[in-house]
Amino acid sequence: MTEGKYDKLFTTEPMMDSIYPPFKKFLLCNIEDNISFSIRFTHIIQPFEGKEPPHAHEFDEVFSWVPCSEDLTEFDAEVELYLGEEQEKYVINKTTVAHIPKGLVHCPIIYKRIGKPIFFVNCQMSAQYTQIGKDGKSRPLMPPP
Repeated sequence: MTEGKYDKLFTTEPMMDSIYPPFKKFLLCNIEDNISFSIRFTHIIQPFEGKEPPHAHEFDEVFSWVPCSEDLTEFDAEVELYLGEEQEKYVINKTTVAHIPKGLVHCPIIYKRIGKPIFFVNCQMSAQYTQIGKDGKSRPLMPPP
């Protein structure tokens, strides 16, 4: 990549270790300059159960599940997302975007069936990924890259 005055706008080392086995890395981009936004891409190639227990955040999130295909309607997977204190189950079986408002308890996310690889894209309206603990305090989970 050439050097220029806009270098700070690019993240050329966007990979971070994943907490979801068997996936080794995921793409992460945090925007620090007074913009509350970060994004995470996870490439899902086989079924697994997410390790994150039910939790909430002090920021909104947008979750997206999309096929790794040029045709966004070719979604061939089944994913379970649990929402609220009552753990209401939602089944994602087609290309889907979900708004998770701040304070809404969510997770686990269970990837029951993966017929064809998909991306899970998590957009956080925060420059740092934090969770609200059982004590009501917010804690960082992942350091900025």
